[in-house]
Amino acid sequence: MSLWLGAESGPDAERKNALMSEKMVKIALPLSDDDRELFGFSVETVWASVDETARDRFVLENIPFAVQGFGYLDRVTCVEREGMRCVADVVERSGYSTIHVVILQDAALTVLKESLREYGCEWEGGHGGLYAVAVPPGTGFEDVSKLMAALQDDGMISYRIAHRSDH
Repeated sequence: MSLWLGAESGPDAERKNALMSEKMVKIALPLSDDDRELFGFSVETVWASVDETARDRFVLENIPFAVQGFGYLDRVTCVEREGMRCVADVVERSGYSTIHVVILQDAALTVLKESLREYGCEWEGGHGGLYAVAVPPGTGFEDVSKLMAALQDDGMISYRIAHRSDH
């Protein structure tokens, strides 16, 4: 089973939606053992474009939801395994951080989306209240984290930091 959640909203949604209509490839990101047990599958598939600088590199065009350690627009290399392109390595970090969110109360969604827009974040999701958030480089990651912590403390969401960029 794979998980892919379509472009939801945010400043870069128009770019993502346009790319989805062009030639894109699916690539597989392996889940950790703990996440395999949590989600019930071993890989998450995401859309990627071929990197213009090297044909053997791909750019992640989705925000990874289930897998940890990857960011939106990271550049990766892949190897072929069992008929799937599987990520072998991250060759260039985009600077985006990734946060996984589960909406526990409907009211949280409005607050969260309004705040994320203000921070310039991207997000995808919606199935069963599951969202993936991409925090862009140069954005106040600490401020976004504080928002998530406050919403979690209020019992409105549950979240985890899936990838923290150094940028």
